[in-house]
Amino acid sequence: MAPQNSIQPPTTSKDVKHRLLTIIQKLRSRLTLTHLRPLPLFLGLTPNTCLSPTAYVIPSSALALRSNVTSNLGFFLTNYILILLLNALIISLSHPLMLLMCTLVSLLWYLHRITVNLRLPPTLEPHITPFRRTCVLLVVTVYVFLYYCLVPMMATVGVTGFVTMAHATGRNAGDIKSKTGKGGEEDKMDERGMIDV
Repeated sequence: MAPQNSIQPPTTSKDVKHRLLTIIQKLRSRLTLTHLRPLPLFLGLTPNTCLSPTAYVIPSSALALRSNVTSNLGFFLTNYILILLLNALIISLSHPLMLLMCTLVSLLWYLHRITVNLRLPPTLEPHITPFRRTCVLLVVTVYVFLYYCLVPMMATVGVTGFVTMAHATGRNAGDIKSKTGKGGEEDKMDERGMIDV
């Protein structure tokens, strides 16, 4: 028999939907400007804009590593999301052809929706039906995603993941507690590594 506190996997689609909505609601409450930590605290800088000697520590054990990552992910979550957004902006601006192709595909979908709603043009109807246009647009969309968007998206996720995990692993949680005075207890994640659901 499973203990009372163990995590039960969701059994129905309603349970999954409820769990996802709960997580999204908690993340929305966490991702606010009030939870955005100042840059000196995030980077571990002293008032002289030098790196603090206690800001970054290599964890001595797997338990200390997990504790560091869990505390930092909970405390700096808004900062990590901001890094993700800025990284996505920089990488997407460095791929103008991807932006052009995404704009063209969006425009084609918009025109398709207008023609379906207004039932235009009737002269093409026997040969080019709305269903066939939808199929062609789906193929074009998948092609554009795989050929133009996949590599920039993987670069965004990879760079952001590396920077986030390097910071969350090395940033000393004890140093943060001493500087904030509250220890970030209200922002701490639970044992599962996720914000309490």
